[in-house]
Amino acid sequence: MATALMDELRRFGRQIRLQPMLSGAVVAIAAFIVIAYLAAGFPAAIAGAIGAAAGVALVKFPASGPLDESVDGARHLPPMRRDPRVRPFRADAPWARMIDALPDPVIAVDRDHIVLHANRAALDIFPSMRIGAVIALASRSPELTETIDHVVQYQEPRSVRLHERMPVERRLDATVSSLENDGGDLSAIIIVLHDVSERERLAQMRADFIAHASHELRTPLAALRGFIETLQGAAKNDVVARERFLGIMSSEAQRMSRILDDLLSLARLEMRAHIVPTGHVDVNEVLSEVVESLEPIAAAVETTIQVDGPGDPCLVRGDRDEIVQVLVNILQNAIKYGRHGGAVTVRVSFADDERRQLRIAIADDGPGIAEAHLPRLTERFYRVDEKSSREKGGTGLGLAIVKHILARHRGKLTISSALGVGSVFTVELPVDDRE
Repeated sequence: MATALMDELRRFGRQIRLQPMLSGAVVAIAAFIVIAYLAAGFPAAIAGAIGAAAGVALVKFPASGPLDESVDGARHLPPMRRDPRVRPFRADAPWARMIDALPDPVIAVDRDHIVLHANRAALDIFPSMRIGAVIALASRSPELTETIDHVVQYQEPRSVRLHERMPVERRLDATVSSLENDGGDLSAIIIVLHDVSERERLAQMRADFIAHASHELRTPLAALRGFIETLQGAAKNDVVARERFLGIMSSEAQRMSRILDDLLSLARLEMRAHIVPTGHVDVNEVLSEVVESLEPIAAAVETTIQVDGPGDPCLVRGDRDEIVQVLVNILQNAIKYGRHGGAVTVRVSFADDERRQLRIAIADDGPGIAEAHLPRLTERFYRVDEKSSREKGGTGLGLAIVKHILARHRGKLTISSALGVGSVFTVELPVDDRE
């Protein structure tokens, strides 16, 4: 039966080889079937016959024997044919050691895009990259493939921008060049990468910031201009309209002033972001002053402010004015956006048993904030309700300032909220344990 099967397969193979366009596909299919049959436990002779019928001697299988013996024969296959102009790669080559010493991500491939070598920085960017595999398995960017082909063909350096989405989204500048040996033959293609993701992110943030700032300032400026034109024209002699318009104009001018003040505060904080404050501040003392200064605003909306904390001084390391600004910004938000006639509670405690972190939790009983908004609350000019924020004099920069101040103080801000219950803004600051 096996002899008849082999004769039939050989006849089929001869017919296929007469069709040149199909021969390559049959080789691949035959190889796949051989492997599948072996894995399924079929006799090696039958599996080998399938390959032989297609004219492909993948491996000489023994007439009988266990599967592992048959598979072991694959280890003795002749090496993959390579372009004779490509010098065999040596892992101990001087240039390979030089690649390992470079801080930038560097990858070496051959003209067939097979990865020959990669340093640690490159493997950090492409953790799925393997030596001996094609680079396309790690980087799916067609631009990189085209650039490698261009360098192989023309032997001239070329740069390309890559947009990688796996394992994380990155933007990379790749410089691809050829490495030749002493005889002028191609040894490898060298790919040097520069991660520009952070630079582009900052550039986008600046562009967004300018757009938002322009929009925020343009609105009150447009209102002022409109009222001025009205007062110069139709309402020139209208005393009632003039008084009303002047009041609105004053409010818009104050809003512009607040925006500019907050922008200047942010600029100063960014300039000093790397400087850790060295002063010491008593949080209890500062909190008493802040609550007292905000009492008139709270009384206007019939809101009470309750402070619950230790009576002993609570010293933290920081800049007094900046800590005052953190507490003012958060407490003002709690009063403005809390429930009319509600209560704002401030609790001061230690965050750990070692008393290394001081925790200040400011809670309101307002309508709460939807969870989707919480991660973006500290973004510049981000508002949950733009109309309500502007009506209440908000600039959209208060929590952004808080975030920058706490970053400089090596502290952190945590926000939690539940719709219909209220919000809690928790500040943690390092305790000043200096004698």
